[in-house]
Amino acid sequence: CVLEVCHVCTPCGPGSYKDAVDALKCRLCPLNTYGESVGAVFNFLCTECPLHAFTLEAGESSIQACLCKKGYYMVETDEYGSVCKSCPAGGVCSSGHCAFSLPNTTCSDLQSPLGSWLEMRTGEQR
Repeated sequence: CVLEVCHVCTPCGPGSYKDAVDALKCRLCPLNTYGESVGAVFNFLCTECPLHAFTLEAGESSIQACLCKKGYYMVETDEYGSVCKSCPAGGVCSSGHCAFSLPNTTCSDLQSPLGSWLEMRTGEQR
């Protein structure tokens, strides 16, 4: 419920919102979005994942649930927050995933990306 007309009002938790005054349960933020706030009353409070990212389920509560598509990896930037960047040449595993999005930047099929990769201060790889 969002107004005092309701009998029992419970704020919606993260990943959900309530956009009508009724006794129905909270609605989940749609796929490819997440909602960090408690008590959201509009679905526009659900934030879209960065470009080239998706979620596995509706109702996610943080950007960590946004996964970059194959061929991309997540980078934190000062200016734009989290973004999915295109994997550089030689960094794509045979599965199509970017090595930078995998644990230890290693392909699970034991294929090594070409070259030697160093993390730069800007968050970019070279």
